[in-house]
Amino acid sequence: MNKTDEQARFNQLRLKQFDGLLTEDEQLELEQMMQTRLDEAMLGRIRQEEDAQQKRLQAQHTESEQLATLLHQQAQLLADARRWLEEFDRRNQHIQQTYTAITGEPLPVQ
Repeated sequence: MNKTDEQARFNQLRLKQFDGLLTEDEQLELEQMMQTRLDEAMLGRIRQEEDAQQKRLQAQHTESEQLATLLHQQAQLLADARRWLEEFDRRNQHIQQTYTAITGEPLPVQ
């Protein structure tokens, strides 16, 4: 039975139910059709929730990757700053030593 036929049969049984004319077999058939529809609706909701959860998980995964990249960039920046400071200290020390060698006095602090 295709969906159109099923819907027509369902409608027919519902009308008979409202009129109080259902047989026991028809009542059972209607209950089974209603349960099937309820099951399909619940399954649809579960699938929608699963899809939503999957999308949230993917978004969190993407965010985690972006944060990991940012953390790596920050670590690189810190390493670059340390190298720069080491170079700065080395150059400053060289200037002070050269000044002292030339003048015999320490370089005045400004």
